[in-house]
Amino acid sequence: MQIHVQVGDVLAVAADALISTANPWLNLSGGVNGAILAATGPATQEELHAYLKSQGISAVPAGTVIQSSSGNLPFDCILHAVAIDPFYDSTAETDLLTLSTTTSLDVYNTRRLPVRSPTAPT
Repeated sequence: MQIHVQVGDVLAVAADALISTANPWLNLSGGVNGAILAATGPATQEELHAYLKSQGISAVPAGTVIQSSSGNLPFDCILHAVAIDPFYDSTAETDLLTLSTTTSLDVYNTRRLPVRSPTAPT
């Protein structure tokens, strides 16, 4: 695997998938998620909330990765990696980041997504 670092708008990067951090409630607000919401309108947010409803839950645990469509963004899909736990011990922050990153890559590999070049903000 090769890793390339670029500076710029992550929503404009030529990649097959966007890996974006998410909160447990899958609300698109602020930062990259706010930009996703602005770019796709309510469709992506509605898709994420429909997932929660279909599962009969209001939130997902840290480390969970949910795949959504990408609307009009130039990606085949968006992987929403829940990298925060509102009740976690701050000393576990690195562990949560590692877990969400490895889970995203596992989802990418096990679902055999047609993705060769994922992108993620830093």
